[in-house]
Amino acid sequence: MVSPSNWQALGVPAVPTLLIAPLRSGGQFFGVMQLARQRGRATFTQGDLTLADGVAGQTAVALERARLIEESRRLVRAVESTGEAVLITDARRRIRFVNAAFLRTFGYTRDELIGTDATTFTNGLSPSWLEEVGRELPTQGWRGEAVALRRDGREFPIMLDASLIRDETNRIVGAVALLEDISQQKLLQEQLRRAERLAASGEMAAGIAHEVNNALVGILVQAELADADVDREDLRAALRRVEGQGRRIASIVQALLGFARPQAPTRDAVELHGLVSETLALLDHELRHHGIVAAIDCPATLPPVLADASQIEQVLVNLFTNAIQAMGAAGGTLTIRGAAEAERVRLDVSDTGPGIPSDALPRVFDPFFTTKQEGSGLGLSVSYGIVRAHDGDLTVRSEPGQGATFSLVLPAAPRVAIEGFQHALVVDDDDQVADALILMLQHEGLTAERVATGAEALRVLAQRSFDAVLLDVRLPDITGPEVFARLQTELPAVAARVIFVTGGLWRGESRRRIQLPPQPTLSKPCTGTQLREALHALGAQRAA
Repeated sequence: MVSPSNWQALGVPAVPTLLIAPLRSGGQFFGVMQLARQRGRATFTQGDLTLADGVAGQTAVALERARLIEESRRLVRAVESTGEAVLITDARRRIRFVNAAFLRTFGYTRDELIGTDATTFTNGLSPSWLEEVGRELPTQGWRGEAVALRRDGREFPIMLDASLIRDETNRIVGAVALLEDISQQKLLQEQLRRAERLAASGEMAAGIAHEVNNALVGILVQAELADADVDREDLRAALRRVEGQGRRIASIVQALLGFARPQAPTRDAVELHGLVSETLALLDHELRHHGIVAAIDCPATLPPVLADASQIEQVLVNLFTNAIQAMGAAGGTLTIRGAAEAERVRLDVSDTGPGIPSDALPRVFDPFFTTKQEGSGLGLSVSYGIVRAHDGDLTVRSEPGQGATFSLVLPAAPRVAIEGFQHALVVDDDDQVADALILMLQHEGLTAERVATGAEALRVLAQRSFDAVLLDVRLPDITGPEVFARLQTELPAVAARVIFVTGGLWRGESRRRIQLPPQPTLSKPCTGTQLREALHALGAQRAA
């Protein structure tokens, strides 16, 4: 406490009497609290000192609490920003905190988790695993791989790092766990193991094929010669069976060679829509024989894929044939669904057969593995190798009794702008057709817009410039050829940019109105390749 006389003895002008109390809490010094007396008694009483000390103590506690709260908030912000899932429980394993990464990984909301038992995420795990964690956690913590459950019940692999939380008396007050979803890592590891197995099997297959081929040559030649010299029909029939089985072995050897020494794909832009249709046509007899209906949802507007058409056709034949054989005499539905995914194109091939046993799923792409009574077990492994050589992916999912779905994913062909074409006008009154044409034009690197009538087309074309005009032959007001005739008279340069789009044969009158030179034509439904060819033809016509 400082009095006015003390200040005066030091040569300092008189000031009120001050009482200074330190602000301390938990060993921390936060500052001082000053009280001044300006009138009345010259000094503070002991009661004043006691009161000031009490107020200072409460103030220090409040400051300490505020500091701890701010520190906790900083820690929470730090934990929230980490990419790893974080879980904190109390001593009774009830969840007290989860960060945003945990919620994203497991699919819960925070309100659904706080206060619940943390073992919710370990349901279905082996008792031995839980015993191991319980044994090691109190002494050294536990780190290793485990299986967790998402909110929808799906299991997935995680890397778990768990430790106990103890207070200053070494009493356990909770636990903290860091969890990382390693599903993608597991997938990559499995792909690497599969590639190693394929490589090893390929080397073995090449050696086997070479030796078997040499032996087959002698067998087949001798069987043919003997067949020509034997008179007894029963012996000749036996020799023909030998020859037939020999040729069957030869076909398996060729499959072995294809598996062992796959040809590098010669890639070009390939329309999956057309390739699917062509492949189904090859298998039409098998489909009808088994009473199987093909349901196709593979629009022509899908971007072309960068692929070797013959090799991908081989993959499709294998996938379709497997689906047909899986459904068998019972018949069913073969569903083929295509979709664009960013810079890739996905094709799902689904059947309504009995499905693939869960223990067989991890091995379906292994060489020589098959669940069929007949077959070499090479079809899917060869297909897998082809797809991987295309920088694509081939996966399978199946539930017993619910059929199987094979998903083929291939990179989309790069968009290459066609020289001289940047902006196009689509003239068509059918929304679906117009939208499809616009999508295909955009894939070719053009911007596009649409009008629905001939009158609108004439008005827009008189005001603005387009590099290509996709003109429907039949419009609701005037025909496409009539629009073309008007353009030839009024805007001949624009008429030279017309591509006719037709859904059928033109009427004789419409055809007579089209003057030479003839314009490129697209027939509905058209593919991206056909559109690209029409644009190239238009460009060549304009350059001539």
